[in-house]
Amino acid sequence: MQEQEISSPEICQGFILKLVSLGLFLKILIMALIYFRNPITAIKALSELRKLQYGVNGGGPFKKLVKSQGRYFWGPNTPCWPSKAFDRLMHAEFERLNTASRRNKPLQFVVYAITSNCSLDCQHCYEWNLLNRDQDPSIANILRSISEFEECGVSLFQFSGGEPLDRFDGLIEILNSAGDESIFWLVTSGKGLTLEKALSLRSAGLSGILISVDHWHANEHDEFRGESGLFEEAMKAIDNTHSAGLVVCLALSATREFTSRENLLRYAEMAHSKKVEFIQILEARSSGRYFGENVELDENRISILENFFRELNFHPDYKLLPSIIYPAFYQRREGCVGSGDRFLYVNSMGEMHSCPFCHKRAGNCHEASVADLLDEIRSYNCELHI
Repeated sequence: MQEQEISSPEICQGFILKLVSLGLFLKILIMALIYFRNPITAIKALSELRKLQYGVNGGGPFKKLVKSQGRYFWGPNTPCWPSKAFDRLMHAEFERLNTASRRNKPLQFVVYAITSNCSLDCQHCYEWNLLNRDQDPSIANILRSISEFEECGVSLFQFSGGEPLDRFDGLIEILNSAGDESIFWLVTSGKGLTLEKALSLRSAGLSGILISVDHWHANEHDEFRGESGLFEEAMKAIDNTHSAGLVVCLALSATREFTSRENLLRYAEMAHSKKVEFIQILEARSSGRYFGENVELDENRISILENFFRELNFHPDYKLLPSIIYPAFYQRREGCVGSGDRFLYVNSMGEMHSCPFCHKRAGNCHEASVADLLDEIRSYNCELHI
């Protein structure tokens, strides 16, 4: 039997985007009618979901979608459609909107560190104090926690570290055993991501890879990450990810030194030259290795980021450049979605935290029930976006 040809992801715009959006709208409408059993309530729910989408996008509907493996992607933090995970996400959103429901508001996604191993020396590492411990969490404990998180509504996981590729065999075992209730992404520096490994990850059930690239200039990126040649490794990792039919999202840590309109545009052009689909921007925080340092962005730099975010997502001059994911834009206006609201972070010891930057420990999900720990973590507030 001949193997099915693997096609690289493609960006959908214009008429194709309208067709996909119509199909998606009808799908969500049918789901809402079934859930609420009231057409007026269902229509109101769709209106609220549209407001949420516009807020997260920066003020309007999606202008670009990414098609990969017969599914459509909006970014690394939302399940693709069609999938079981997307259906579960919609059900979770209806639960949030249902004022009569007494259930806790469901989680959406979890950033999950599966190893502390890492050979790099990154300036901004949020896991710095836990790197390269002797023992990683067992596969059995990780799989049990994944199952418990799914019972709490989680429909997407991002596996991080350390460097998760340093635990490649374990990563493959997790993906092969986790089932198809959720969508899985990988967060990596790209170091050592060969085509063979990318193909294995795809076969095991991975949907996309977040590759950390912190500058458009190779030397600047390598200095920031503490290893010569790492930029070229990341570029090869992008190619190998695409060749395996997986979606690529570049992860950019926006520091004071980097954040200028010129750098952001050159970064986006570099990403476009590699056919990257998404760029996710996270602002530098006084956490991990940066703890105690004054690294937060000032209002001018935040304004530069917000304008860049909206321009690339909506202005026709930038329709060929990657879509931008910028969580802080929404959080500054609506409040933090961490602390067990929509997402949380599990470090390489199994400890549940509000997010990768707010290190507020609620307990260890490898030792206690996820549902019990959620009650505690939901009482925490974000240190920055209250």
